[in-house]
Amino acid sequence: MDQIDITWYGAPMKYQTSPACSPVINMTSSFSSFTYVYGSGPSASQSFTVSGANLGANLVVTAPANYEVCKTFGGDYTTSVSYTPSDGTVTDQTVYIRLKAGLNVGAYNYAAASGVSAASTGATTRTAALTGSVTKAAGAIAFTDFNAGDHYEAEWTGSAILVPYNYILTGDGTLTTTKVDGRGGTVDTENKKWSLTNEGTYQLRLTLGNGTNHTGAGPVTADFAIY
Repeated sequence: MDQIDITWYGAPMKYQTSPACSPVINMTSSFSSFTYVYGSGPSASQSFTVSGANLGANLVVTAPANYEVCKTFGGDYTTSVSYTPSDGTVTDQTVYIRLKAGLNVGAYNYAAASGVSAASTGATTRTAALTGSVTKAAGAIAFTDFNAGDHYEAEWTGSAILVPYNYILTGDGTLTTTKVDGRGGTVDTENKKWSLTNEGTYQLRLTLGNGTNHTGAGPVTADFAIY
């Protein structure tokens, strides 16, 4: 067979393939402030949604320091959670986030750039701002073991009188006492004893001052006699 030569006239033909679709992440959030009273954390959980398309790697949601996330409301909260795409897609997923327990009193705020994030390889990372706080607990003082006559058994130790007083004290503030007749004495808060130097009728008045993590409370009073 003879060879046939074909010549194309005009501009050369160009072949172009369709560009691959870029990975995309979506995150929808609307947070109110996360808060709890010192010693009672974590905060209540709040939720937001994430999704992704054209992903070639897992979609990872990461909480900033002092926060934690979970895939379920009552599950185990961790620093981050991960979602594996199916054919490049992560459908809408609900993520739960909360302020960690065990924090000291203070503000725990993050601008969007450093807040909770949703990321995957090649996609633009989505972020959201967080505001949170741990507030001071109210101090509480209560007397027990004072009988109906406001008398209490005293214990002689040398020349001093030790009056044990049982109290419930919640807080880290300063504990102070006063006495109705101004007689001398010292307070041993660790052993819950008041050392008096004279017989007489006394009023024990406890006041809790403000502390780092607690607000003050009191005064709370109780009368008793030493014979």
